[in-house]
Amino acid sequence: MIFILAVGIVSLVFGLLLLLSPDTILALERKANQVYMTDSMFIKYRMPYGVGLLAAAAFMLHTYNSTPIFYILAIGIVSLVFGILLIISPDTILKLERKANQVYMTDSFFLTYRVPIGAMLLAAAVFMLYTYNTNI
Repeated sequence: MIFILAVGIVSLVFGLLLLLSPDTILALERKANQVYMTDSMFIKYRMPYGVGLLAAAAFMLHTYNSTPIFYILAIGIVSLVFGILLIISPDTILKLERKANQVYMTDSFFLTYRVPIGAMLLAAAVFMLYTYNTNI
């Protein structure tokens, strides 16, 4: 239920920003579209990071056995995959990083359709917050 509340609040905030302050959305997009390169740090310390991630994965998966909560399982699996990749195939991490660091510009689309998108986000936010409040 907390997930519905969180998504509802995020939808509400971005819906209002699209309707009332599109310049703020553009500033957030420019900030988010910065490219962060971590190649040297991960390659230099890939073994300790990989072992640390494997230890975190083991802890999370062990915790999931006693407390079956989905996000614990998800974090454990992601930690396990990245730990193995850092130790065995760091080039795969670098390829994923380069793919993720591509900049996608959505200014024209969101500014052209900012009112309908903002209205849809607000409607979704109202529905999610209503659902959260009725199921407390």
